[in-house]
Amino acid sequence: FDTFQYFHSDAAQVLADPRIRHFADDGRNFLLVHPDTYDVINIDPAPPIWSAGTVNLYTQEFFALCKDRLTDDGILCLWIPSVQASEVKLVMKTFQTVFPNAQVWRAPRTPASGFYMMGFRNPGGPTRPIGAGFYPQSDAAAILAVIDARMGEVYAACYRRDGDGGLVALDDERVCTADALQLPEARAWQVVGSGWATYETTLREKLGGEPRFADGARYPQAVHVAELAAREFRAGRTLPPEQALPVYLRDKVALTLVEQGKA
Repeated sequence: FDTFQYFHSDAAQVLADPRIRHFADDGRNFLLVHPDTYDVINIDPAPPIWSAGTVNLYTQEFFALCKDRLTDDGILCLWIPSVQASEVKLVMKTFQTVFPNAQVWRAPRTPASGFYMMGFRNPGGPTRPIGAGFYPQSDAAAILAVIDARMGEVYAACYRRDGDGGLVALDDERVCTADALQLPEARAWQVVGSGWATYETTLREKLGGEPRFADGARYPQAVHVAELAAREFRAGRTLPPEQALPVYLRDKVALTLVEQGKA
């Protein structure tokens, strides 16, 4: 754990969290000797998949052990690195023999980042939408979604969670520079989006303190848009198809040569 700080900027915060217990142990042996059950088991083996120790984490027996240690609605998440297609298919097939309801997700950064497989103890699959975890829940912290819009600007919007697990806007969506961004008052913040990766220093000043959670590599997927749309539909907030128009926060998409200082 001494090296944790060199890989994650929030290492000190995570290690100091009283809700977390830390164990440096062989994960397979730990599950064998501890009968506890877990809501989530995440496996992130060191590549390559055939290396000593790592290869044991891709076996049918280990997947079955993990399934036995999940709660009734528990989830097992396995990272598969980008290797030969035949090897990826073999691991996926082995995983599916234990979790017939498995899902496969492409890693969010580059194709070389591999795949994630998710298996569910519940035969019917998850009882809660997986995409709901895109915005992590943390007390009553407000959520700043900030995307790098290029041209020195960001797309930004602020939200809070309602009592039904949905999101309520705290202000209007907008595009502006990180320096010009004005945030509503909030006791604590969570931040997601590529804007954090690009303008972290400026945004930290805007937050007025350390965020509860921040991830500059988290991106919304189509499933998140679908969840928001489903909530709007159930609430009766619908439009005729011809009125379903996109919202343009910025029409200007490139700098002129003069603006670039190249004229």
